[in-house]
Amino acid sequence: MTETTAADANPPPVHPDLFVSIAGGETALLGMRCEGCQRCSFPRADVCCWCGHDDVTSVTLSSRATLWGWAEVHTPPPGYHGAVPYGMGVAELPEGIRVVTRVEIDQPHLLRFGAPVRFVTTEVAADDGSTRLTWSVEPLPASVSSRTEPEPDAEPEPEPTTTIDANR
Repeated sequence: MTETTAADANPPPVHPDLFVSIAGGETALLGMRCEGCQRCSFPRADVCCWCGHDDVTSVTLSSRATLWGWAEVHTPPPGYHGAVPYGMGVAELPEGIRVVTRVEIDQPHLLRFGAPVRFVTTEVAADDGSTRLTWSVEPLPASVSSRTEPEPDAEPEPEPTTTIDANR
């Protein structure tokens, strides 16, 4: 008989000190603010990636963001065992940080640019077969398009022509 332990019910994070669960089932990333230039960054570091100042303070970043860009992934990467298609996107936090993240939605073609999203905790399979926790985003309910089918591919814009005057 296999005994279930508390450790089985709560898998460890992919890396410590990247995110924290907060009220309402949301997740917040753990970043830093530079006391020199006042900019935030993620993940935490001992020096500011913007100005090199070493007076930095740990901060809990916002749990909400804006979907800045996204793609619908149809071919899973090596080692991925989840469903396809799935969404990958860039979420922009109010602090000015853009984070590449998975987007939790069954039909990624329903996503739209500028949609409000919230950070959540997601289980992922590790290479050794165990489960780990990481973060992802999910669109807020009212931010998903009402389309039911993907839009057909649009005709590409014509290439701009450039004339170079060699006599200049």
